[in-house]
Amino acid sequence: MLDSLRTKLKGYAGERTVSRHLHRLSRRSYIILDDLMLLTGKRLTQIDHIVVSVYGIFVIETKNYQGRICGSDRAENWTQELHGKKYPFRNPFRQNYAHIQALKALLELEDDDLFISMAAFSDKAELNVNTEQELVHFSKLRRAIRAYRHTFFSWDTVQYMAGTILCANVDSKAARKQLLDQIDSEIAYQNFALRNGLCPRCGGTLLLRHGAYGDFYGCSRFPDCRYTLRAEEDES
Repeated sequence: MLDSLRTKLKGYAGERTVSRHLHRLSRRSYIILDDLMLLTGKRLTQIDHIVVSVYGIFVIETKNYQGRICGSDRAENWTQELHGKKYPFRNPFRQNYAHIQALKALLELEDDDLFISMAAFSDKAELNVNTEQELVHFSKLRRAIRAYRHTFFSWDTVQYMAGTILCANVDSKAARKQLLDQIDSEIAYQNFALRNGLCPRCGGTLLLRHGAYGDFYGCSRFPDCRYTLRAEEDES
């Protein structure tokens, strides 16, 4: 119970730090939205930060983690190595994929290039991750965002989209409880599926495959389902 509370407080502190960095961006080009919960169909999606700008829509997952962070784009989970122990956590870019799909549906946008997925980690983290996506430390976040200079939207459109997102934000204790219950249920199902050699996304069979970055399990229903799991992650 105490460890769970500490983890939540640490997460909130990281989100506040990132929010402070983001709010230093120019108000003439960027609108910052923090801690949003969107209802898509019957599911809730919690998003740490969204930056709606003339240069695109930045979707940011915040991880206030220290230690050595290891992972790759394809991995379902990444690993935090701290004080001689390893702690798995969800690949933030996998989380952002779901967030972006929710935003695309809400804003009726189909072009993936309009969205920039970013994962922001504490400056105290050593990032040892194989990725071509925007993985940055908190202090480098604004610089990474400012590097995008191609204009996609007018300022009027930016304001309209930000307003649409805010109107869709579900801000209630009941909604947050539903999200937590949903996460608990998903984790329980994922553990059940993996123990039985099944894909936790679609129920297909997990098959051992050999790739350029090592052995991994892939869904038998590929390419319709692209779920993968590194072979070493399944050894725990």
